[in-house]
Amino acid sequence: MLQVVEVETIDIENTAGRVLAEPIVADRDSPAANVSAMDGYAFCFEHYASQRKLRVQGECIAGKPAEPLQPFTAFKIFTGASLPQSADTVVERE
Repeated sequence: MLQVVEVETIDIENTAGRVLAEPIVADRDSPAANVSAMDGYAFCFEHYASQRKLRVQGECIAGKPAEPLQPFTAFKIFTGASLPQSADTVVERE
């Protein structure tokens, strides 16, 4: 048998065994930027498709802002690193 329960506000430390009265909605994105889910190479697919050849420009490391991606280049990228601006593809290399 179901019964109506009261709604109350409590500290998060006391929530074990409780039921939410309404959905929880995040007030910001996490992570705050687009990051790579794998080690690999990040690049603009349109540039790759037109030449099938890219020069490796550098590395993207987690916790460090990515440099801008130059045309017809790629970055070696590590898991958790921010994607360079204009990169829309990551090819896995593990």
